Amino acid sequence: MAACGLDFGTSNTTLGVVAADREARLAPLDFGGATLPSAVFFDFESAAMLVGKAAIDAYVAGGEGRLMRSLKSVLGTALIDEETLLLRTRIGFREVIGRFLAEAKRRAEAAAGTALDAVVHGRPVRFVDDDAAADARAERALEDIARGIGFRHVAFQLEPIAAAFAYEAGLDREEIALVADIGGGTSDFSVVRLGPKRRRRVERTADVLGNDGVRVGGTDFDREFSLATVMKLLGRGSAMKLPGRAAPNLYFSDLATWSKINFLYAPKVLTELREVRRDSAHPELIGRLVRVVEQRRGHSLAIAVEAAKIALSAGARDGRGARLDRGGAGRGAARRDARGGDRGARPPHRRAGRALPR
Repeated sequence: MAACGLDFGTSNTTLGVVAADREARLAPLDFGGATLPSAVFFDFESAAMLVGKAAIDAYVAGGEGRLMRSLKSVLGTALIDEETLLLRTRIGFREVIGRFLAEAKRRAEAAAGTALDAVVHGRPVRFVDDDAAADARAERALEDIARGIGFRHVAFQLEPIAAAFAYEAGLDREEIALVADIGGGTSDFSVVRLGPKRRRRVERTADVLGNDGVRVGGTDFDREFSLATVMKLLGRGSAMKLPGRAAPNLYFSDLATWSKINFLYAPKVLTELREVRRDSAHPELIGRLVRVVEQRRGHSLAIAVEAAKIALSAGARDGRGARLDRGGAGRGAARRDARGGDRGARPPHRRAGRALPR
């Protein structure tokens, strides 16, 4: 039996295998790199499905098709059992996740030179806040998908606990550590007893002193950042001709939320937006929103917002600032998602795990 450890993340996916020297290593999953962005692009011209960086590059280059990112975000929601439109056919979200993970598995097997039939899946402390039944359904769905792509043995490990064990490998004394695992879709925290003697034990339940998590992550920050800045440039909060009325917030909320951007591309919604522009006291602002939707630049805008956030974070460390490239945000976007698409997923974020000794 050949086993692996799989971290199917909201933003990125990694897969660890045990090499011939018995050392665990991350498999090269994307252009030789260990990190595979959790993204797929269905190319309508070639009928091919691209994954990872190739998927994002195809979308940015203006390829006609459907981009879906942060696929993990549908676990624990009703979307996992629904379908989405691709041209004239429909595909289930379970199948999309399965095809993505199957490709990650295939690439890892090619690098390892052996078939992988057992997996330890990382999972957040909570897929869903305050709903144990929905959380259990999310794990069960992920297990079913794993078995469906060829894993005969499937186990799960909480992601912050996995991060704690990685930190433990470098310890020379016992510690109690607080582990924070901040991801794109969830944030998890655990208090774990660690040490060089303990890491040899198979059963570690007693060493986990506490854990909790919330379904809040980096993409939620992106949404609030977009609503507070970029959406105002498109007319959010602007007055209508009718006294005391403001532009409907729903359109801006959907445009700032990765999983809802495709809703705006429906012909009915575009008609509604043109009516809002007609009745607006600031039609030049709402006109910008209309152009974004007409040219299907919503996903490009989300990518640009995230890039600005990352640049601002880096600038805060070294005293520099950052600006959003409004021109570059839409380059090549006019043909994207041109047909089909009622739901997507959310943009990528890097996951951080840090242990803080007491």
